[in-house]
Amino acid sequence: MNKNNLISLGKWDSTGRSYQSNQGILKLITKRGITIAVTKRVENNLYKIQVGVREKATKLHTQDKYEMFATTMPFPSWEAWHKRFGHVSYSRLQKLWEKNLVYGFNVNT
Repeated sequence: MNKNNLISLGKWDSTGRSYQSNQGILKLITKRGITIAVTKRVENNLYKIQVGVREKATKLHTQDKYEMFATTMPFPSWEAWHKRFGHVSYSRLQKLWEKNLVYGFNVNT
């Protein structure tokens, strides 16, 4: 389960999964060799991946071609975001949050 808004490719690889990257295209591959995400590089050499979250009571597809990321963690604290953004100032974080400049930036206020 991914508790963060970032995926570490090193961690992904160390758990038996793999990835491929070539000319700005990134593919995430499961342990069974199934490609579950393909995305393009965006600003600052980051890759943006849209993921879905299922409701806890619903059933997953039983087909092997589906794998899902989900989280039930509460919104991160200001301190957690401060660390995730490389120790950016709290005032800058608040501006990002107030102006809704970062997709998925939810804070436990």
